Amino acid sequence: MTKYCLYHPIYSLLFVFIFITSCNGQTKAQSQADSVSKQKTIPIGQPKIKKPQGRNEGDNIRCGLQDKAGNLWFCTSGEGVYRYDGKLFTNFTEKGGLSNNTVFAILEDRTGNLWFGTDSGLCRYDGKTFTGIPIIVNNGSNFYTLSNKNTTTKNSVWSIMEDKSGKLWFGTKDNGVYCYDGKFFTRFLDNYNIVNKNALHLNWVDCILEDKSGNIWFASGPIAFEGICLYDGKSITILNRMAKNGFVLC
Repeated sequence: MTKYCLYHPIYSLLFVFIFITSCNGQTKAQSQADSVSKQKTIPIGQPKIKKPQGRNEGDNIRCGLQDKAGNLWFCTSGEGVYRYDGKLFTNFTEKGGLSNNTVFAILEDRTGNLWFGTDSGLCRYDGKTFTGIPIIVNNGSNFYTLSNKNTTTKNSVWSIMEDKSGKLWFGTKDNGVYCYDGKFFTRFLDNYNIVNKNALHLNWVDCILEDKSGNIWFASGPIAFEGICLYDGKSITILNRMAKNGFVLC
């Protein structure tokens, strides 16, 4: 009986040691599992843009931009958007909130938001989240959503420009040009104060730019074969009507 009492504390210490070691092992294993799980939710960078298997051969990089932080962004026709931080490329797609994997245009506004013109409309990135932005038009008497006005198209946005006043301009494939003042969208040619002697529609606007004098230039076609058009703040005129089947690219 005395012998049993003498060794009892040793057995107790051994039991406590084994228990603590086992718990520590489970904690480390759980911590590693949590770490792996978290890593899966973060886009993984890669040193090169690798074309995924099963994509169309015609897919390519359509446009690029360097943001204020120095990152390079590349928009593709089918593979979403790539960001290059100087070391690695990170791919953003519909799975991460991008409106469509086909992206035609990109712009960083003066507040630092990135705007993407996709095959399914506008998408805005605030540095953390991608948000689809519907073009809800204020025509003075009521509101309508662009995609509802013409359900035969997907509201593809092909060009984006920010003018000197901070207004954003969006050129679409089939529905003309829209302006955004930070609160409301308006359809550019719905302004009856604009002189439009050539009855221009500005359908399928592939490029918009503002020159140092404040004139707005549009590269339009091929739906109406309008070519290069100029808006001087009062009237819009056509300067170079394109030939049938022609196309103006920037």
